[in-house]
Amino acid sequence: SIAGTIIAAIRTYKCLITELTIRRMYRFGDIFPISYDTLSLETDRIQYCSWTKFEVAEMIEDYFIKGLERGYIDESIIASEEYRPRLITNSAERKEKVITSIKQEMETCDEFMFSVAFVNSGGVNALAQEFRNMDRKGVKGKIIASQYQNFTEPNALRALLKNSNVDVRIITEDVSNMHSKCYIFRHGDVYDVIIGSSNLTNSALCENIEWNLKINSKESGEIIKDILAEFDHNFSLATIVDSKWIDEYSKIYDDQKLFRRQLNANKALSLGNSGR
Repeated sequence: SIAGTIIAAIRTYKCLITELTIRRMYRFGDIFPISYDTLSLETDRIQYCSWTKFEVAEMIEDYFIKGLERGYIDESIIASEEYRPRLITNSAERKEKVITSIKQEMETCDEFMFSVAFVNSGGVNALAQEFRNMDRKGVKGKIIASQYQNFTEPNALRALLKNSNVDVRIITEDVSNMHSKCYIFRHGDVYDVIIGSSNLTNSALCENIEWNLKINSKESGEIIKDILAEFDHNFSLATIVDSKWIDEYSKIYDDQKLFRRQLNANKALSLGNSGR
């Protein structure tokens, strides 16, 4: 494999690599290069490296500390972008989209967990290629959606079920009105979390004014333990989504959709009459 070849080369020849190659190095054993594209002979940041897993662990912890210091104490501190908290938004001015960060995480993660109130076909379709790639690689995932306001689309759930690697569940209205928006990605023993306002809809991922915070945590950290415990608790309360459940829910969804359409029509008629 590419990873094995690079690892062997580093062990044997102490290859020239940049500092960026130690990002997410915990994935491959004693020596953990991951950013293959950063192998280069034309940078001032090149250094000769042959690290043990213990040295790598110390480096990663230092990256975490520097990231926290920059994010919460002093923005002038030099820190890796990979390990500092960031605000994730949709901004045409800055050419930023929430979906870009989520796609990047999906491309490299070892496991993922989504907890979102609303899911629609636009959101699922926007990430269809990433879901297919993870399915092909055998990367497992769990998704919790919500029946809150019967907004989640049946066809979106059907599309998710096409991915054999994803366990899809839903918090029904008789359990709770779940309204969370959280995307969790595991990379070895480090977790990246995007938590804030974005549902799994195309508008939330690409267009709306959304505020999300991206944070990192080692698996031993308190915050990720709390997040995972809450996710697991909700997952245990959620109903397994299968074709039969979706067929039953579709009737509720269609009735609710018709009711909303009639309600909006009545409102428009009322406003029209009041303006006369």
